Amino acid sequence: MRSFPEKSKTFALLTVIVFLTLNLAGCGKPEVETANPEPGVKPYEGFAAPDFELPDLSGRKVRLSDLRGKTVVLNF
Repeated sequence: MRSFPEKSKTFALLTVIVFLTLNLAGCGKPEVETANPEPGVKPYEGFAAPDFELPDLSGRKVRLSDLRGKTVVLNF
């Protein structure tokens, strides 16, 4: 019969092996498909965006035209 310290060493070794195996399995390159735009569709660079109005975080209405000349970031 094995002594307690020997069982602990075996368990620790198996735990490390399982951890390393799972860790290495997660390091593979994920297969991600890149979004390809439809052929013939190009972004409208250089054109003004259509004006629209949305509420800000405090509930006030903000129009895109009010922000002309400023950097605008939309977070949906």
